[in-house]
Amino acid sequence: MKTRNILLAVSGGIVLFGLLLAVHHRLSADPVRTVSDPEAESFTVRVGTVASGFEIPTLQDLENTAQEIIRVIPIKRISAPGQDLLTTTRVQEVIRTSCGLAAGDEIRIYEPCLFYVRSKQDSFPGTVPEPGWFDIRYGSLPMRQQEEYLVFLVPHQISELYSETETDRKTFRYANPFGSAFPGQNGGVCLSGGSVVHEMTEAERELQQLLAAAESPGRSERIEELSAVVAAEQAARLLKWNSVKGYAFLASSSGEKDRLERLIHEVNEKYYP
Repeated sequence: MKTRNILLAVSGGIVLFGLLLAVHHRLSADPVRTVSDPEAESFTVRVGTVASGFEIPTLQDLENTAQEIIRVIPIKRISAPGQDLLTTTRVQEVIRTSCGLAAGDEIRIYEPCLFYVRSKQDSFPGTVPEPGWFDIRYGSLPMRQQEEYLVFLVPHQISELYSETETDRKTFRYANPFGSAFPGQNGGVCLSGGSVVHEMTEAERELQQLLAAAESPGRSERIEELSAVVAAEQAARLLKWNSVKGYAFLASSSGEKDRLERLIHEVNEKYYP
């Protein structure tokens, strides 16, 4: 009996120590790294790989899919690296609602855009020296705070394993990730990505020649030096978020740009007469 009591006491002590260790780890862990809009102004905007099965919609496509058509003003966002931007908005006007939304309500919207912050400690071989970047997977730029947007939304579905809360019931996503948030009549399309070309710089030409040349004294050092110069030149050419304030969308080809502009025209004609 005495041995059994000792074993139980030891087991309980181990469990208690584990719990205390877990609590200490949670309290001492770094909080989720978030980034404010002003801090993200200098972030590079990249057009990522588009998932299959999505196409640029027409206005009729959006109206047929959307359960909520409303005007909103973004007021804050949760920007956790590697996750979709989660933006809180205030409803300004309800055009159509299936969830009983009303002007003044605050809702959350998942935007189809990821963001990353470059770590100062970790190295990223092959990348340019930039503080952070947005990964625009479908061409929709992040909504800007304090600007009004017309949005086409559907409810954000959660797993049936979880109980839906009031917050969940007021969380939405874009009806179509290629185009569901329109900032009045000011939202245009910026041509970027694969269609952007430039003449090769002197540093790029010399680097290309050295890479193809045979080994020679000082070749490796010069390649390293030129690589840094070329990386800086590439960084200067990258599209920054603060340079696309007048746009709502990015397009990686002229055909995609034309289709997005037709969609914007359809939206403006009907909702911004």
